[in-house]
Amino acid sequence: MEITVIGFLLLPLALYWFFFRPDFLYWAMVFAIPFSATALINLEFAGAHSGVQATIIFGTLWIIREGSRLLRRSDIARFKSFRKSTWWLGAFLGVVILSLAMPALIAGRLIIECPDLDCIDSAPLSFGARHITQTVYLAYGVVLSIFIALRNSDLRRFKQTLRVFLVSSLFVSFWTRPTSSGATKIRLASIQP
Repeated sequence: MEITVIGFLLLPLALYWFFFRPDFLYWAMVFAIPFSATALINLEFAGAHSGVQATIIFGTLWIIREGSRLLRRSDIARFKSFRKSTWWLGAFLGVVILSLAMPALIAGRLIIECPDLDCIDSAPLSFGARHITQTVYLAYGVVLSIFIALRNSDLRRFKQTLRVFLVSSLFVSFWTRPTSSGATKIRLASIQP
């Protein structure tokens, strides 16, 4: 595990918000969504490298801190359509988790094309760390979607969330600028140790 430079700045702030200002975690998570390449922590797991994005850190802390309060509001029980959507999301996640058994059962007896974009090789399908990490990311996304929907079931809060996301998106848009060749050049490069 390696903490990035931006991680050294934002992780203490996230912990402060967790204990003293949990609502700020939600706004930081929404603001960080367009910053998809901003990793606070770089992980290496079974030979695979992965960066943990700021939005994942803020969102996870927000869910841990505010999750039980949001569920107690019982919007899931009040709205039939919300219950139905939550059920379908849960069923989808269940199917994905069950599908993890397939690479383990096949155990390398099936040859597949490499799933990476820059790879042109074929390899036997076998269960690996990538299957676990991708499933964890998906589970996080499903749970976060449910909690964001609960949070934004009020029209006023929904509008506030959209405003924060719009400001963040505009900031990211102005962060980059096109060069004379048409390629995009980053004004402020992210620093990774």
